[in-house]
Amino acid sequence: MQRGDVSFDILLDAAQPHLYRLNAFRATGLPVDATARDINRQARLMQIMEKYGRADSNTCGPFALDPSPGASEIQQAVQRLRDPERRLVDEFFWFWPHTLSESSKDSALAALSRNDIETARSIWVNYESVHSEANVSMHNLAVMSHLSALDTEWSLESHPLDKKAAEMLEQNWSLAFSRWRILLDDEGFWSRLTNRVRQLDDPRLTTGTVRRMRKVLPVGLLLINARLAVAAASDGDDAKARRHLELIHNSGFSVTTREQTLRKSVEPVRNHIKTLCRSAVEHANQDEERAVVIARRLIDQTAGLRGVMHLILPEENPVRDGADDEIALAVLDCAIVYANEFNKCQEPSQLTEAALQIVASESARERVESNHKICRGALRYEICHYCGENSAAEDAAHEVPMHGDVERGWDGVRWRHLTVNVPRCLECKKAHNRRNVAAGIGGVAGGLVEVGGCIDNWPDDSDLGTLVIAALVLAAFVSAGAGLGYLFGRIITPGRILPESKFDDFEDVMQLKSRGWEFGEKPSDVQQ
Repeated sequence: MQRGDVSFDILLDAAQPHLYRLNAFRATGLPVDATARDINRQARLMQIMEKYGRADSNTCGPFALDPSPGASEIQQAVQRLRDPERRLVDEFFWFWPHTLSESSKDSALAALSRNDIETARSIWVNYESVHSEANVSMHNLAVMSHLSALDTEWSLESHPLDKKAAEMLEQNWSLAFSRWRILLDDEGFWSRLTNRVRQLDDPRLTTGTVRRMRKVLPVGLLLINARLAVAAASDGDDAKARRHLELIHNSGFSVTTREQTLRKSVEPVRNHIKTLCRSAVEHANQDEERAVVIARRLIDQTAGLRGVMHLILPEENPVRDGADDEIALAVLDCAIVYANEFNKCQEPSQLTEAALQIVASESARERVESNHKICRGALRYEICHYCGENSAAEDAAHEVPMHGDVERGWDGVRWRHLTVNVPRCLECKKAHNRRNVAAGIGGVAGGLVEVGGCIDNWPDDSDLGTLVIAALVLAAFVSAGAGLGYLFGRIITPGRILPESKFDDFEDVMQLKSRGWEFGEKPSDVQQ
């Protein structure tokens, strides 16, 4: 890699909301063509003023910072000016003299140093209208609008804007973007920057540095707004985030540039998600007992990060979908660790259900769904079918004999049979037993009542018909008594518990019924 390649990273790293507040020329009050001697002299002067409490005089240049920078900030600014690559970036985003290396003779810069912004603006607008040399005036107006917009954004943290100020903010953004777009295609402007690189005469700066800066500038400009959008979304200020996304959309830069910018802006969020997912899976493998807790914590930790990704990036964006998939698959991995270690599927099933709400791509969804089905299938036998809450007990299962695949031939009847163990907890088994006992007692009581009545009123000359009628009446009383007893049994058991007869809607039973199977160990017409 050539030394000049670092200009990519330096410019993109500098593309922050505080781009102009950290600008070394703004902090020191020096012009962009200051010499090394000028820099050292100004640094010593500002240190003396800081030492003797004259901080208000630290900076006398254009757009002086308020509050004035402290000693450490001045030191950082001086260090930036001594680094040729960082200095070039700060020069690029500051005010240039109309003629190279003649800041001291420039009337517009002199007006700026007196804080006479309107005079400077007027001079540059006049030059811009006649296409001044290398379009320096347009560059300075772009910087002024850009700086003013970002200063206003910074002040929004503590002072809301009135309608007029809000309109001015939008106008500054629009003017900055429109001028930067023109400058990108202005060969004279970039030739001017190339000449400045030659003038600096540092081996770390080459004409290739300028070419690379030009290439990356569109992303760098929009990246400031994108980072403001990410910060706002992270703070829950969706309206502010959407405002900056709208500015990016209306900036006039290409779709490709806008897409690259948004991807770049969410890199810290994406990397944070990667770190959280990797850590969750590692800890789950080291502590299987807490794997479920770890997965749930991961879902909570990434909820806000996913919200940022979803707000900044459009649907079906590969970076956004990749983040969702990584979270979902990490949750799945934790669920598998727990299920394999403890042979339990209730909580893993809940986790895979949550992962299905997160996963984005089809390939990842297929993996999550297949494991979810496995968990759900195993879960059928873990949870009581009748209350849907308690864990099933092996010795409480309701055994349901079934037969099917009946074949009738000249040599007899063949069939298959099996017993479906409908999962049931001990509490539900006791409740069902109480209902059955109550029904039995009711049936006996009803029968005894009827028998007693028959004995009292039995005719001496009763015939066979009378006996049949008596038997039918007795059966009716037994049935009614059993029904009343069963009803009483249901009353005294919790309402959330399904009747024992509801085994027919257990999934395995329903699947067999759909294949033509019937209840019982054998067909009803088979006597053996």
